[in-house]
Amino acid sequence: MAATSTDCCAAAKRALAVEHQPPREIPIIVSGIVPEPMALLDAIESAGGVVVADDLACCGRRLYPPGRSEEPYRRMAESLLGGPPDSTRGSGVGERAEHLLALAGRTGARAVLFWGVKLCEPELFYLPQLQAALEAAGLLSLAVEVDLGDRLAAGTVTRVEALLEMLA
Repeated sequence: MAATSTDCCAAAKRALAVEHQPPREIPIIVSGIVPEPMALLDAIESAGGVVVADDLACCGRRLYPPGRSEEPYRRMAESLLGGPPDSTRGSGVGERAEHLLALAGRTGARAVLFWGVKLCEPELFYLPQLQAALEAAGLLSLAVEVDLGDRLAAGTVTRVEALLEMLA
């Protein structure tokens, strides 16, 4: 049986009523295009980590604020331009670094996992400068390149585990 909107609203209200406890897991940010393969999230959890912020181009970077104009096309443009900085929309590397540091500050994240798709130039061009900015602010980062459609490699899991071990 499919969930109704009433069921979803009730679940959301129950979730909001739960007292917030800081996570026992190691908080990290995942940045990139897509979290594929999805086994990545299981590997992070198994290694003692928790994703506290999403900076993925297909997810968190597509959460646009509402526009304010009365004119519909202007309102849509305001919404799109008001979204998080995104390399695929031509945002500067400084804006991206500030955004990641602000995300880390708000969420308590201790590292950023750059989950890159091979040959995705918009993301790869920014990577060295973003990692330098994070390091200067005291945040660890790990860059991993994957081919879409491939299984999660054991060596990649080991690298993610090593990042989380360094933070434990």
